[in-house]
Amino acid sequence: FFFFFFFQAEDGIRDVERSRGLGDVYKRQQYIIIKTMDKTQKLEYQQQLDAYMEKHQVNDLFQELLQSLLKAKPEEPLDFLIERLKKPQVKRVFVVGPPGCGKNRVVQELGHEFGCAVISIGKIFEKETAKRSLHEEKIELAKASSCPIDNETAIELLVKKLDKHEKKGKNSIIAGFPINVVQALALQNKGIVPTRLFILNASFEVSYEKALKKLQDASAEGDLEEIAKKLVTAYSMYFFLSLI
Repeated sequence: FFFFFFFQAEDGIRDVERSRGLGDVYKRQQYIIIKTMDKTQKLEYQQQLDAYMEKHQVNDLFQELLQSLLKAKPEEPLDFLIERLKKPQVKRVFVVGPPGCGKNRVVQELGHEFGCAVISIGKIFEKETAKRSLHEEKIELAKASSCPIDNETAIELLVKKLDKHEKKGKNSIIAGFPINVVQALALQNKGIVPTRLFILNASFEVSYEKALKKLQDASAEGDLEEIAKKLVTAYSMYFFLSLI
């Protein structure tokens, strides 16, 4: 006796233009279910899906998996993703804002509350200068000219710090970076995308006083008041243009 089993992709549909496999069967069934709902049922159904996605952080999970995949570029993507799912999801929280907005205090409190590693781009620069690293000259030059350090150096140092914590499976809270689209895209190219981004704000007067004090503490040269005004104005311009 011979038994033949025939599996047909779609319920009786033999038209090549419309028959594309089992995946379409399930998609179509889902579409038919939604199509038969009235407006109230569709809204409730969508709210249920949104609630589920939010509760289980599905979007964050997909984003984190995609970021890891693009960063590692493994030969076997499926095996890589399976292994990645077995590991705890590492979170990166970025807190940005102008001088005087209190971002360093906020990240310290969040880090203490949730047991996260706290990373301040300013503190990184200070440590590099103190230990006479290869980046010391660039950092000192930026300080002397009252200009931000170049993006390449800043990102290299930040990524190095993040990798150190993430290899231990530790979540990180980053203060003061990125502040513009160029820096954000450069981080993205390195596979670094925030899980959450918090934007703090402060008045021009508060930011100006903070910037001026930093310049004075650093013994900067020149018209410090004018430099402080230019720094705050430039920050506001670059930062808020990045939000458009």
